[in-house]
Amino acid sequence: MKETGNQTTVDQVSNNIRPYYIWLNPIANVTLTAVYIISDVEYIASAHANETLLASEFISRCIAL
Repeated sequence: MKETGNQTTVDQVSNNIRPYYIWLNPIANVTLTAVYIISDVEYIASAHANETLLASEFISRCIAL
């Protein structure tokens, strides 16, 4: 996601989504293992570092729900 200063940050989005994730996870037909939120800057840095999606290096750049 593209962060826009104090208006939209990865932390804000993850905090807003977390209650829905907690509510949905036990009742969903498909149990979510995790939801990862990453900024566009971190995603680009990950791509330049040739990190594999869901590798520990990639996940360390994300906020996981």
